[in-house]
Amino acid sequence: MLRLFAVVKKRYESWMLLLLACTRPIDTSAVLDSAPPDTDPPEPVTCPEAGEAVTAGSLDNTALNEVSGVVESRQNSDVLWVHNDSGDEPRLYAISTAGALKSTWLLTGASRGDWEDLAIGDDGSGGSLLYVGDIGDNGKSRETITVHRVPEPEVITSEKIQAVAFDSLTLTYPDSPLNAETLLLDPLTDDLYVVTKDYQGATGIFRKAAPHTGGESAQLEEVAWLDFSAEPLSGGATTGGSISADGRYIVIRTYGTRAYVWLRQHGMSIAEAFAGEPCPITLPGEQQGESIGFASQGGALWSISEGVEAPVYSIPLQ
Repeated sequence: MLRLFAVVKKRYESWMLLLLACTRPIDTSAVLDSAPPDTDPPEPVTCPEAGEAVTAGSLDNTALNEVSGVVESRQNSDVLWVHNDSGDEPRLYAISTAGALKSTWLLTGASRGDWEDLAIGDDGSGGSLLYVGDIGDNGKSRETITVHRVPEPEVITSEKIQAVAFDSLTLTYPDSPLNAETLLLDPLTDDLYVVTKDYQGATGIFRKAAPHTGGESAQLEEVAWLDFSAEPLSGGATTGGSISADGRYIVIRTYGTRAYVWLRQHGMSIAEAFAGEPCPITLPGEQQGESIGFASQGGALWSISEGVEAPVYSIPLQ
């Protein structure tokens, strides 16, 4: 069953859908999820269907042994950005879409608690920003979590580790610490979303509203709630997610071969999209799948598992 905080001022039909999806009272005094601006995406008509996964290549460097986030570059052709899970230095890796390491970028002085996911968005001046989610917390003991923002650099193949500029956002949950492995960025509003992880399936969607300023601290607000232990969802623990560049589709994956896509219809906020029926997507079998991201044109998903020489999968969407 879906449980959801949602915007109560929406049309009557949306309000009734949300009431059916929720089993706990909606706090109308809370600051809730924002609707997109006038630049709405075209409406998706039906659930996308995933074709057979294509093995684009495999990771060719042993430094890439625990990949836990992936986005396709918007400034460099044939480039994916990835990072490792906990245990690595604060580094981003530019790889080819076939898995070949092109260059390594160091965020000197950045926190490296437990990096779990990547998102990408526009910087407002023709460039793009990488958002690095230092949001993992298996012990649910961190008082704060961090999102680093990195202006996407031009990738030139180099064996030398290169420094890259960044700033950071410090975030807290409204009640108590939670574990999370999914970071989303809404391309229509620039709002950030953290999706929590729980092996029993209880999954909160928390928003940090735009604008974002380097060095700021903010409290997240819960805007939606999902249960990955009950139909129509399954898989328990969520391990990664992404929003398509046009804002029409949201994907969240689990450890197994199951991912889910939510359709974002005209005028919907992210929270309202999560109130809709999820579309199941079958992923290839992986050792420990923790990363997923949309191709820049939206016609495919990228998926990479943890593990040395992990395959780089492209999953076509129709």
